[in-house]
Amino acid sequence: MQNVRTRYAPSPTGIPHIGNIRTALFNYLLAKNQEGEFILRIEDTDQKRSTKEHILTIRESLDALSLKRDEEFIQSERLDKYRKHLEILKGKKIVYQDQKAWRFKVDNDTSQIQWNDLVHNQVSFPTNVIEDFVIIKSDGFPTYHMASVVDDHLMNITHVMRGDEWISSTPKHLLLYKAFGWTPPLFVHLPPIL
Repeated sequence: MQNVRTRYAPSPTGIPHIGNIRTALFNYLLAKNQEGEFILRIEDTDQKRSTKEHILTIRESLDALSLKRDEEFIQSERLDKYRKHLEILKGKKIVYQDQKAWRFKVDNDTSQIQWNDLVHNQVSFPTNVIEDFVIIKSDGFPTYHMASVVDDHLMNITHVMRGDEWISSTPKHLLLYKAFGWTPPLFVHLPPIL
């Protein structure tokens, strides 16, 4: 049985809110219940909106709740890894440049992208509603799609637990996993807090 590894991956573009904290708590509890590891990953690839003050607040919010992290990563310090993986996709000829950004080519030959979500059960999206999407922005920083997939794989994340608002991103992530020849983690999309 694979060691459970979860990640809390907030974007430091604002002060953590109750939805962020709930996601952190669920990830922490799942990992610790299974004697696994809880990772903090700061997703600061939006350089215009990310601030050092918000990164500090993210850490402070976890500390205040005694959610001890086993490891911590900052995406802006990992740009070499995303460039290396862009080169892999270039070699497979499934990306192309568009105004200095790099887009992933979506193969519309597959009629459906499906996965078993641990909350929603079987979920599927038709590929004809997914456009060629940017994976590396014109500033050289990866988009959320590219960075989260590469990092989740390299960090051996077993469960991606996040809010329902990210469920429409999952087909893009699954396309990237397939392109790299990787096994995706289990997806757990949490309903919104009302």
